[in-house]
Amino acid sequence: MGLFKKKGWIGVDLDKTLVKYTKWNNGNIGEPIPLMMDRVQAWLDQGIEVRIFTARCGNCYPDQVKKNCSAIQAFCLKHFHRLLPITNEKDQDMIALYDDRAVQMIPNTGQTLDQHLGIIRDYLTTTAKSLRTMGDYSFADSMDSFIKTYIDRK
Repeated sequence: MGLFKKKGWIGVDLDKTLVKYTKWNNGNIGEPIPLMMDRVQAWLDQGIEVRIFTARCGNCYPDQVKKNCSAIQAFCLKHFHRLLPITNEKDQDMIALYDDRAVQMIPNTGQTLDQHLGIIRDYLTTTAKSLRTMGDYSFADSMDSFIKTYIDRK
C-alpha cells in the first residue's frame, strides 16, 4: 500500500482529475480519465476508502446539489459498481488529495515541492554541463534523462 498504510481516505477531485472537463455542461459528467479510473479501482480493490472530492455538491451550488450528487452517484455505480462518498471538505483522516488545482507543499515550511524540484533541476543541469566540459557525456546524458523523466514530467 505504500503511502496509504495508515487508515483513512483518499480524496479524488471529479472534474479534470477523474473525468475530462472543458466547460460547464448543465451538470453532465465528462468522460472518465482511464489512468485515474484504474488508480481509484486499485485503491478500492485494496479496501482503501475513496471519496469523490468536488464543489459540485457543496454550498456554492445550492440549487443544483441534489442533481449533481445524483449524477455523481450514477457515475460511480456505472464505473466502480458501488457508491462512493461525496464531499467537499477535508478532515484529519484524509490521507491524500488528488486534484488538478492542488499545489504540493513541503510540510511545515511554506515551500512548494516545485520550488524544491527547481533547485534540484538547476543543480543537476549545472552538474551535467560540468561533466560535459570534462568529457563525461554518458553520465551527463543520464542526468538530462533523469531531469526529463522525473522533474520536468508535467
